[in-house]
Amino acid sequence: MLVFSVENQIRFHHHAEWRAVRAEWLGYGPNRGQRAALLRAADFCRGRPGITGWIIDLRHTEGAMVQHDPDWLARVFNPAMACTGVRDFINILPPRLVSDGAVSRWEQAGRFRMADVDSLAQAGALLTGLLTGLVTV
Repeated sequence: MLVFSVENQIRFHHHAEWRAVRAEWLGYGPNRGQRAALLRAADFCRGRPGITGWIIDLRHTEGAMVQHDPDWLARVFNPAMACTGVRDFINILPPRLVSDGAVSRWEQAGRFRMADVDSLAQAGALLTGLLTGLVTV
């Protein structure tokens, strides 16, 4: 279900069946609307305690983040997410960027766990496995 979007930049979807939200990136823009959208999505998660997963869908993006964006993510966004129930972040990357077996490797980043996959179906299966206990980290 589409929750909201920022034109030509990002769309946020709620996947209740996976207890997750998906940030579908359409491109990186020069304005800071993306930052406000990320914080709005964090508030959405905070208001729904059952959400435990965040899918970062980068399949449709071109280019890269500018240098100060990772700094903002670490300084502002990560602390905002720490106040939600989200603990699992799954990146959907174009297949050429996902190494063989990446889905089975998790990276611990503070209180968060992160993994890379190359499709929405893989992300959903991984989250379902975590919820049912079939996948452990």
